[in-house]
Amino acid sequence: MAKTSKRRIGDTGEDVACTYLEGKGFRVVDRNYLKPWGEIDIVAEKPGLLVFVEVKTVSGEMFRPEENMHEAKLRRLHRVVQTYLISKKIPETIEWRIDLVCVYLNFATHKARVECIENVV
Repeated sequence: MAKTSKRRIGDTGEDVACTYLEGKGFRVVDRNYLKPWGEIDIVAEKPGLLVFVEVKTVSGEMFRPEENMHEAKLRRLHRVVQTYLISKKIPETIEWRIDLVCVYLNFATHKARVECIENVV
């Protein structure tokens, strides 16, 4: 099945976000952790810290991607994070947070701009 344009943009944004996180010293340990009640786009870690990353990508639209982080989305995300922590047997001593990474793609210049909002929940 062919990917839609929206899915290709989302995948590109997630790739850019992974590169950004790795540049900040994180190691990407999981991508697209999917459960019926939600998805975690990226799970990254540094020693003693686990970060669950929601990626919002735009290309040319005139809105801010973080505007899509409404209360219902945050609740679903928190629920799937709890599932991840339990299913992967993450020790309770490990600190974790949820970050939002906004990726602004410019296909004309082949450049991307990234903004990270830490601890959105």
